[in-house]
Amino acid sequence: MPFTQASLDFVDVSVSDDLQVYIDPNAIRVSSDKWAHECTSLIQSFFRHLVMLIRRKRVRRAKSLMAPLTEPNETHFGVSRGPSRGRGLGPDRSKQIIGALAASEAVQRGVIDDLEETVLLIEGIGPDLISDLITNVIRGTLISYTQQISEHYRIPLVEGVASGPIWDPKTKSWATGFTKLPIVNGKRLLLVPKFIVRKKLDFDAGAYYNHYILTYLKEEELRQNTELVHLIKDRKRSTKRRPVYKKVVYKKDIRRKHGTGKPTSAKVTVERPQLLRGYTADRRKFPTPPLSAQDLAAAPDYDKLLSDLTNVRRGSNAAAYENAAEALLSALFEGELTFPEREVKIHGGRKRIDIAYSNSALVGFFNWLGDHYPAAYVVVECKNYTGDPANPELDQLTGRFSPTRGKVGFIVCRSFADKALFVERCRDAVRDDQGFVVAFDDNDLERLTLLKKNDDARGIEEFLRARFAELVR
Repeated sequence: MPFTQASLDFVDVSVSDDLQVYIDPNAIRVSSDKWAHECTSLIQSFFRHLVMLIRRKRVRRAKSLMAPLTEPNETHFGVSRGPSRGRGLGPDRSKQIIGALAASEAVQRGVIDDLEETVLLIEGIGPDLISDLITNVIRGTLISYTQQISEHYRIPLVEGVASGPIWDPKTKSWATGFTKLPIVNGKRLLLVPKFIVRKKLDFDAGAYYNHYILTYLKEEELRQNTELVHLIKDRKRSTKRRPVYKKVVYKKDIRRKHGTGKPTSAKVTVERPQLLRGYTADRRKFPTPPLSAQDLAAAPDYDKLLSDLTNVRRGSNAAAYENAAEALLSALFEGELTFPEREVKIHGGRKRIDIAYSNSALVGFFNWLGDHYPAAYVVVECKNYTGDPANPELDQLTGRFSPTRGKVGFIVCRSFADKALFVERCRDAVRDDQGFVVAFDDNDLERLTLLKKNDDARGIEEFLRARFAELVR
């Protein structure tokens, strides 16, 4: 069954043009996913080593560390027009970056902790460069992801492909080798999970200047009662007989006095590093949601995804039913349930899980679920039965639970003659500490599909919470 962007875990790119999106380090950092944690560790290892070299005046070594980095055309991300060519990195640009980092007082004084913070304070470092750097640093994990997801979607892999530079956090150096990757038009292809991709980075220099730096400077001008403070009539509190006045400072006056852009942000931040800490904490707490399939491509045909599942003849063709269930669930919960794996072997191969998802949700029901219950993964069993699933099917799913995998799962089935009885069985499993199982029949999936079509995230949230609440009352 062909998958569309809505059902795919990775960004489906054109191999002839660049897609104008970026890999966002904040999206990686805030994820609870194991793969994302590995990426974060690599990014921190590289950037902290680079900054250490710069602070110790080992600029030549820092330049050599940047020298192997390439324009990562294999992801087909960027802002270039026409054939993919990248624009963030190259020998000359790498030297400029090192020079800018070495000249930055914020870097020298340890104000900047993370790579993404450089985009706020250092001239010449923008979203394209950050995304390119991140791609190079996490190339090893992207290769592993590409191999895993290619096998999942049956994308052909070619042996003996040059890997490109791979960061080794143990030796603090780059390594190269040969691996297996998809090859399209004679060039290697790296696939990138959708949940780490954005059209605009979370860390934005303009937002930091306008909402943190300017706000701080305005408060300082008011506190010191400087020449920028104006006394104007407060129209809300004034009456005809009793005028009330208030002090104001206009942002245009602050810009004129203190300057604009990254130089001003850097100067103020060095003096008041708590501003940067506050901005970073806010972006970690309130990250931008993942892009939807509609953000990346045409609006998904959710009706077709549903009909592909409901049109599978009951009682037969289990593989087709599992394929259709995965495609629909991946589209309904895109950006939240990621890294799908089929026929996952556990207990030495004695048991298998039909579909296993990583719980990567940043907000909403699945994020709440991960905060309150063991739900690092959500496992799915597909039952294309003519009758009701019963205790054996429930026991089969709860037998796939564990403290590390999690204890939350779905049974996807066709219908129930007595759904209340099955829900009661699921409650029994909760009472016996066997885990939490929610059953979705055709009617439930039709309801979720309608909510998704209407872009009703709140409706989906309420539906899922209500179904989960049935288990824990």
